[in-house]
Amino acid sequence: ENAGILGCRHFPFEFSVLGFKHAVPEMIALWKMHTDLMIGVIVCPITSGDTAFRSARLVLADWFKVDQNKMQKRLMLCVPLLAVGAFVGHLDYAIVWRYFSWTNQTLAMIVLWTASMYLFREKKNYWITAVPATFMSAVSMTYFFCAEECLGLSTKVAYPVGIILAAAFLGIFIRATKKPMKA
Repeated sequence: ENAGILGCRHFPFEFSVLGFKHAVPEMIALWKMHTDLMIGVIVCPITSGDTAFRSARLVLADWFKVDQNKMQKRLMLCVPLLAVGAFVGHLDYAIVWRYFSWTNQTLAMIVLWTASMYLFREKKNYWITAVPATFMSAVSMTYFFCAEECLGLSTKVAYPVGIILAAAFLGIFIRATKKPMKA
């Protein structure tokens, strides 16, 4: 018995496409696979890029106190931002990806430290985020000292410095938890 190209035998009904016989569920599976591929390759990066540019514009507007109600004010920030994006778009993505991954890990580190302080102030178990924050501090700082695109130091230097800085960040956090809170 012919199981078809994907091994489906659910429906006996088959139809001919370009001279080949395919079962209906196989065609649906192929269509879904192609749709998922199109969404993953085209739609998600476009929406991620759109969101990134919008977020960057709003952050810059907040930093520089630029009102975003009028189109002219939005364009004042969008055009230079898109120019930077066009420049970055022509760089070697292997390098861009390494910077992105480091900034992503560093952002995770900062958010974990921020969450730790929030949990401390709310009188909750802050160690649940302080321990991962310390680990992420070691990872981010070690990469910064070790990576060629950053300082490019040897691992003999980068590993101890990353661990020492992570311990220092933990010490700063613990010291901050010992200070009396302002009302």
